Amino acid sequence: MNWKYIGMGGFEEPCSGSPSTLFMESTQVGFPAKVIPPPRVVEDFFKRGIMDHGMSGTWIWSPYTMSKPEMAAFRADLKKKGYKTIPVPSEIQSFSHLSAWLLEDHLKEDGLASTLMLHDEAQANIQHLSEAGRDSEAEAVSIENMLRLNAMFEKIRKKR
Repeated sequence: MNWKYIGMGGFEEPCSGSPSTLFMESTQVGFPAKVIPPPRVVEDFFKRGIMDHGMSGTWIWSPYTMSKPEMAAFRADLKKKGYKTIPVPSEIQSFSHLSAWLLEDHLKEDGLASTLMLHDEAQANIQHLSEAGRDSEAEAVSIENMLRLNAMFEKIRKKR
């Protein structure tokens, strides 16, 4: 698998390796735990083709769908690297939602901070997808982001 890392100042580095290598490298910033995502979340992650961490860098790859044997190898490789499998609620369908759930619900961190972090990530992803001519994907990320923010604000309203 091939991807491109874009660092500060537009520095670009072509990279290649296994899907697990791409996942580990591109999620080391902002992903709160060494958790093996469920297959549905892994599929969402790889079909997006981008992981943007602003000044910490952006990883771009061609959207990718894993076969069942590739998924098994991906999960086994993460396990060898110390990642753990934990029960993840079935409503968690995307990588962004998994990150938010880990921060807010599983790790008991402040919901506002994690939601705003994911909002910033989503905004950067929307911009990159639009610039790449992937407008329907940008729209889907934008809608997902809006729903996540609305849910966070609803939680705050209920606490008042």
